[in-house]
Amino acid sequence: MLALPALAYLFYVTFAQNNYKRLPVFGPKEAFSFVKGGKVDTIYYQLHPMEGLLTSQQNKVMVLSFFPNNDVVNNRIRYKQLARVEDVFKKNPLIWLINVSDVEDSTAAQYKTVYPRKIELENAYSPVPALLMERIFTYEPDWVALKKGTRLEELSFLVDHKLRVRGIYRTVIRTETDKLMEDMRTLIVEYANTEPKRR
Repeated sequence: MLALPALAYLFYVTFAQNNYKRLPVFGPKEAFSFVKGGKVDTIYYQLHPMEGLLTSQQNKVMVLSFFPNNDVVNNRIRYKQLARVEDVFKKNPLIWLINVSDVEDSTAAQYKTVYPRKIELENAYSPVPALLMERIFTYEPDWVALKKGTRLEELSFLVDHKLRVRGIYRTVIRTETDKLMEDMRTLIVEYANTEPKRR
């Protein structure tokens, strides 16, 4: 009987604590640099135009989506799918949604929702959306390989606090939106386990 608590603890340490699969990092590798302990770290491409958007937020999880003004059908579906994301994470202060559109799309405005941590960017009013649109195409080889035949207008990108893309999702599809939410939870766990303990 005394062995049961010890076995339960061993099971927890082995299978539960820090037992998650880290999300991949997309984009080209820029360089290698040495970090503490003499380890080599890979420096991945970053979406630098996003730097000024959430400078006061730590360990944020960002979902970046693009909404062109000439794709009403897909826009409507994606706003509805992303509203599910908003509903699930509405009480989590780490989660931010960033939507980029060419101009204000009056036909899609009726589907937009009120979410406390959402930023709507329009090309007409800021250089940031245009820069983001330009830089996101660096990831085109990744999304072409993952989502054959998919256009940018159907995609959302999971971006971590280092401004690296960690996931690419076709959010016009419900199951892909479910996967996005699952990976958002994984990224939060990853933040909490940056340096997994070795026992």
